[in-house]
Amino acid sequence: MKNRQYKLLEALPFIVLCVVALTHLPPASAADQKGMVVTRDPQTGQLRAPTPSEMQELNAQARTLAAPVQSVPAQPTLVARPDVTRQVRLGDAGQVYSIVTRDSDGKLLNQCVQGERAANAVLTQGITISKEEQRHEDR
Repeated sequence: MKNRQYKLLEALPFIVLCVVALTHLPPASAADQKGMVVTRDPQTGQLRAPTPSEMQELNAQARTLAAPVQSVPAQPTLVARPDVTRQVRLGDAGQVYSIVTRDSDGKLLNQCVQGERAANAVLTQGITISKEEQRHEDR
């Protein structure tokens, strides 16, 4: 009997950690969940399938709520800390994107571009960046 109690006591910290971890899980966003979508009819109060316009509105709300909060400034800013160290917050302008596409021969073509605008141009307009322009290590 005592042996069983000791085993339960040994497992207790693990059980507590599991319970704590489960209570601190982030809630899943509505956009990530799959399932049935219903709306409450304003006149009858009954649950029903949403109309196409209501569904578009719900999807727009879900995208707005799921959009990441922009905490990094658009322009580079210098931050001086109390311990005399300095850092620069670059924002999205310093972001380097690696884009892999397939050429007409079926080979993979890897391109590195700086900035979201350049990445979108490569994807939408099929622009190819020369190898000299891709040397972002020297920047």
